[in-house]
Amino acid sequence: MGDNRGKLIENQPPPNAAPTPVAPSPRLTAELDRVAASARDLIDEITKKTNFEIDDEFPKQRLLDIAGSLTNLSAGSEDGALYALEYAAIHGDF
Repeated sequence: MGDNRGKLIENQPPPNAAPTPVAPSPRLTAELDRVAASARDLIDEITKKTNFEIDDEFPKQRLLDIAGSLTNLSAGSEDGALYALEYAAIHGDF
C-alpha cells in the first residue's frame, strides 16, 4: 500500500468541496408545496385592503418576509428548504 495522503481519489470530490445539492424527494416536495400554498395565502390575507387600520406594532413586514421565504421551497435543494424552514421557525417567534 502506498502513501495516498494529499492525492485525490478518482471520482471523488476534494475533501474541502461543497456537498452536491440534493433535490427534495417527491414526498418532501408535496409537503413543501403545501407550506408554500399556506405562505401565499398568508401573504394574500396580510396584503388585502381592509376597512380598518393594522396597529403599528403588528409585525406585517416581518410576516411578509418570512412567508415570502417559504413560497418556493420545492424548487431548491433539501438543505436550502431546511435553512428557510429553520429561519421561519426562529424568526417567526413573536
